[in-house]
Amino acid sequence: MTQAAEAGPGTVRERLQRGLLDCLAALPVDDISEVTVEAVAESAGVSRATAYRHLGGRNELLYHAAVALAGAHIARCAAVLDRARTVAERVEEAFAYTVREASGDTRLQLLLRSPRADAIDQAVRAMTADLMGPAIHAGQQDGQVRTDVPAGDLLAWTIEQLYVVDRLALTEDDVRLWVRRFVIPALAPPAGPGPGHSAQLRAILDDTARQLQHLDRTVTAARTVLGDRSGEPLRPARGLAPPGRGAAVL
Repeated sequence: MTQAAEAGPGTVRERLQRGLLDCLAALPVDDISEVTVEAVAESAGVSRATAYRHLGGRNELLYHAAVALAGAHIARCAAVLDRARTVAERVEEAFAYTVREASGDTRLQLLLRSPRADAIDQAVRAMTADLMGPAIHAGQQDGQVRTDVPAGDLLAWTIEQLYVVDRLALTEDDVRLWVRRFVIPALAPPAGPGPGHSAQLRAILDDTARQLQHLDRTVTAARTVLGDRSGEPLRPARGLAPPGRGAAVL
């Protein structure tokens, strides 16, 4: 195939990626033997030499195929997680998507058992970490996630739980219950004061201070009126601030 014939929209790598996904989509669900470098090259509109240069041999092609499929799932899952408001919701939706979509992707499961299974597994874990990592880190900053365990360890443990529920073949309803019972409590801050509790306590104290200030002004105004009527200034009751002085702010 000539260089002119290889011209087309997108870079060569992008076209090979699209060609690989097209080949995967056209395969029987239980057979990946037809995923060949030649087939991908034809679908992408590039020469076999170009495809081999970018994709490598058969095992490397299977690795690229698994990463392409997993990457497509990661992108769709990210769109779902963007609608979640809290770390707990993001984790639950990530687990639900895995059971609902990724675990049922027969081609991806076949590739995970291919000769490059270890490398594929590492790549999938890395992509999952990129997906869920920001939520774990942000959750530690705003008090939604415990800080007594490093974020990296929490992330690794959470990803491992994805593999656990996959092996257990849980339904989506069951996995949501699993996350609420076991995963979220493990990620939550320990009971007692913490960033989240401090913010709530500050809000309560601020509201109490405003109410005390309002009460002080009301009492001061009432004493002024009563003093004017009697012609004598009223002494403040024990424990109350004298008229004209504001209550102490907590």
